[in-house]
Amino acid sequence: MGKYLYDCEVLEMKLEVPGEDVRELVDWFDGSHGAERASAKAELAGRELRIEAQGGRVLLTLRGEAFVPEEIEILDDREALFFESVVLALFVTYQGTLRCRVRWAGHRHGSVGDEQEVQVDQGRSSWPNPVTPGAWLVASAISEVGAEIRGKLEEARRHYDEYLRLKEQRGMSKR
Repeated sequence: MGKYLYDCEVLEMKLEVPGEDVRELVDWFDGSHGAERASAKAELAGRELRIEAQGGRVLLTLRGEAFVPEEIEILDDREALFFESVVLALFVTYQGTLRCRVRWAGHRHGSVGDEQEVQVDQGRSSWPNPVTPGAWLVASAISEVGAEIRGKLEEARRHYDEYLRLKEQRGMSKR
């Protein structure tokens, strides 16, 4: 059993997630994926967006046109997977500000060790590992591009079919 994030004390947070991105978040964090997404599940209930996994929870509330964080809770997050792939990814993607103090636990349950202050300022993180910004947006963009490409291919097929029809028609009229 490796190290895990024992808990997180939020000292400062400022973030706005555009309302139009929430559907992509809910689709991306559907709970069915492996470690790369911390097996997190997002749920939208009215004006609240909740993203949860075994290692933590983020609660965002709709204010105006954007969702803003109300609460970040980390508890026994193995290898800080939830913290990194959900919490930090949100703040990096949406150019937020986060300042928090995390406490690491050692190899034995209950052995609380090092503290570390983590900051995200305008999308730049002090976290030692690179934080992947908004993979949910990349997946959505790829999906949109794929749909656009399929549309263009269908249009090209229609034009080609029309070309063949006209060519055949022209060939018959020459006889």
